[in-house]
This record gives sequence, C-alpha cells and structure tokens, in this order.
Amino acid sequence: MGFKREWLEEWFLRVLSPGYGYVVENSGGKATRSGWLTASLLAQHLGLTGGQPQYLAIRPNKTTNWLVLDVDQHRSPHHPDRAEGSLEPLLQRCRLMGLNRPLQIRSSFRGGIHL
Repeated sequence: MGFKREWLEEWFLRVLSPGYGYVVENSGGKATRSGWLTASLLAQHLGLTGGQPQYLAIRPNKTTNWLVLDVDQHRSPHHPDRAEGSLEPLLQRCRLMGLNRPLQIRSSFRGGIHL
C-alpha cells in the first residue's frame, strides 16, 4: 500500500482552507493583501523555495475546522512556563468544543506558543 506524496503547501491549503486575503510583513509593518493564497506563494512564505521564512497571517474561510490560540510567554497566565498545568484550562475548553488533538508549536523566538 503506497501513499501519494503531498507537498507541504498543498496540505496546508487543503487542511486550513484559508479565506480570501492575508497579511504579510512589509518594511517592518504589516500589510493586508487581497486575493487567494496560492500554493506557490505559500511555499515562498514558508521558506520552501530556498529563501528565509516570512511573516504570513491567514484567516479562516466562511467555515473552518481549526482554531489558533496565541499564548504569550510573558503575558499569558496559561503559558507552560508559568506553572505546571497552566495550559490545562485552555486544553479543557478546546476539548469542550470538540477540539481533542491540539498541536502546540513555537510562535516566535521569544518563547510564545500557538495552540
């Protein structure tokens, strides 16, 4: 049994189904762009085309099956560095909404996380 290879940018577009428009960093500030995010543009922003990864913010389409929580290391009482179990109240609320398999990733070089 074989699996069809799926490129990261194609998976991202299929799973997250971003809505119309997105935000990029431009000269140190944030700039809104109109249009649909394409696989080639996404690959560029993810650093998959040989360049460095770039800031990219997306929003969900009209309906979505995902949610992102930004947990700042220095400002959020729920950051895991605060205390053991400090993230659990957020995880519990996610489970109440049917989000049972959260993915925790680093959101910045300053210690924040995205859940």
